[in-house]
Amino acid sequence: MGHGIDIVSLPDFRRLMEGLETAFISRTFAQSEIAQFPEGTSRVQHIAGRFAAKEATLKALGVGFGNGISFKDIQITRENGKPPIVTLCGGAATMAQQIGITNWQLSISHSEDTAIASVIATAENNIPDA
Repeated sequence: MGHGIDIVSLPDFRRLMEGLETAFISRTFAQSEIAQFPEGTSRVQHIAGRFAAKEATLKALGVGFGNGISFKDIQITRENGKPPIVTLCGGAATMAQQIGITNWQLSISHSEDTAIASVIATAENNIPDA
């Protein structure tokens, strides 16, 4: 039903976060996401990857932020030992329901300089049995 990919330059993202981290995070991420952010050297990579996943999800939906969709309408979380998951609420959930998207596959990766996310949106009847 849709595919989205987004890449974030970590040096640019670090500059964006300097002095604005608290405001940016509280405006962009839900508390369930913030609770999973690590401290230390991998923090910026982690947050940038989650941000890229939100952008990739929008692309898979075929819309942008501001069209009745906020950053917090797309939540990216992960349970230990499992892949990250996309959870929608608000305007994003409404949009997905209107176009028939019921499932999400998400992959996030990092290097020293970039974070990238790829999201595939499918309808329930398009998912093969596991």
